[in-house]
Amino acid sequence: METERLRDRITGTISSLEKYSSHGSAVIDAVESLHRLDEILADPTDENLIKIHRYMRGISAGVDQLKEYVPSIVEVLYEIGQWAEERFMERTHTVSGRLEMAPLEAEGFILDIGGGGEGIIGRLNGRQVVSIDLSVGELEETDNESLKIVMDATDLKFTPSQFDAATSFFTLLYVDREKHEKVFREAHKVLKEKGRFLIWDVEVPEKVEEKPFFLVRLEISLPGEKVNTGYGVRLARQDLDSFREMAAMTGFEVADEWRDGEMFYLELMKT
Repeated sequence: METERLRDRITGTISSLEKYSSHGSAVIDAVESLHRLDEILADPTDENLIKIHRYMRGISAGVDQLKEYVPSIVEVLYEIGQWAEERFMERTHTVSGRLEMAPLEAEGFILDIGGGGEGIIGRLNGRQVVSIDLSVGELEETDNESLKIVMDATDLKFTPSQFDAATSFFTLLYVDREKHEKVFREAHKVLKEKGRFLIWDVEVPEKVEEKPFFLVRLEISLPGEKVNTGYGVRLARQDLDSFREMAAMTGFEVADEWRDGEMFYLELMKT
């Protein structure tokens, strides 16, 4: 079977990497992630398919160093990625969209909630941005000049009324729906009077045939570059109306909004 062949390749790669365990944390972390990938291949449930991309990213971040020790690791990661992609897409409802983004207008600091990974807001506004994320790995991957802090959006540690703007770029998609209200209230707390909470996100259906996953593929045009990415989660209903209601409940008023297919944007003002 294909999974057995991939597990054999993982075992061989781990064995080769362990010879270089004294060469730094990248090797140790890669071995640990490869063990986790092997466990997923042994039990490829829906939940494990979601996890696989996290472990892949953890290894990929140090792959330039790792391939000096075990050149075949690049090929192994590619094969695992192809295997996971095929199985994930078979079970995924997919939508697509395009965005054109420009630097945000704000005099002071911008809090970017879930600003790890591609770090779109940080790319646009650089050192003006404070990027928070629960994932150390996501922040380490982020290539921009923002200040990066590990922090929970439902429990912000900043002093009240500190930021001119807060942003959520397809972050609420990953937040449990019952925690959305807390994120809105925390954003309201740290914003200055008349501060803006800017949200880009996507409507997600509650159920689609036999597909438990949802993926939005995006082409994002920034000044001087294009970013192609995707955000995938387990299906859990989310819509623009519920965001409007949440805004009203938490002390915001809608200053602007648009909708393009399943994607939407809300500009909320603190009242």
